[in-house]
Amino acid sequence: MAPWIFFLPLALAGLVMGADHPLVAAAYRHLQLGQPAHLILVSVAVFVLAFVYTAYVIDPEYTAKSLAQRDGIISGVAPGEATAAYLDRVVSLTTVIGAVYLTALQLIPEVFDLYGIGLPYSMVVNGGAALVVVCTALDIKAQVRDVSLTNPGGVRR
Repeated sequence: MAPWIFFLPLALAGLVMGADHPLVAAAYRHLQLGQPAHLILVSVAVFVLAFVYTAYVIDPEYTAKSLAQRDGIISGVAPGEATAAYLDRVVSLTTVIGAVYLTALQLIPEVFDLYGIGLPYSMVVNGGAALVVVCTALDIKAQVRDVSLTNPGGVRR
């Protein structure tokens, strides 16, 4: 997703100005995999998009209201706005850690390429593919754990 942010406008510029235009050609050269400009832009885009996605998916006010409707509480936190503020702080801190992790995971193959350390299948296994593999493995682990621990009666299978 992150490369779309800067490659789509570049492709449109290539259509309008021509692919052989010096500015478009220079931009394409600087945005190749492993180039410093590409590393910086992808890092910033992944980091920012992690916050955008989290803000879109998680609503602390709705969660606090839902918790109050079900008579749920967070120990040491007053219900209502205090719970929403607490959840917002926890989500923000968790998002920072997650965004740093995603950015680092995205950049590992590119940093190796930048320093000339050739990884096998470096064009196939880039940072985006690594993110998909890690997220899939974590999801499978969670699903297996949910199924294998106990059934609804609490008895091991």
